[in-house]
Amino acid sequence: MKYWYIPIAQIIQSTARSIETMRTQFKETKRLADRVFQRMDSLTQ
Repeated sequence: MKYWYIPIAQIIQSTARSIETMRTQFKETKRLADRVFQRMDSLTQ
């Protein structure tokens, strides 16, 4: 019955890793959105 037991440190580590991944994906999405908005601005001007 060891399989269900996960150390606290491992949980914290995996949570921090997923938060870091989400932050990176958010940055990439924001960069793409900024690029799209800049293109729209250049089209409307």
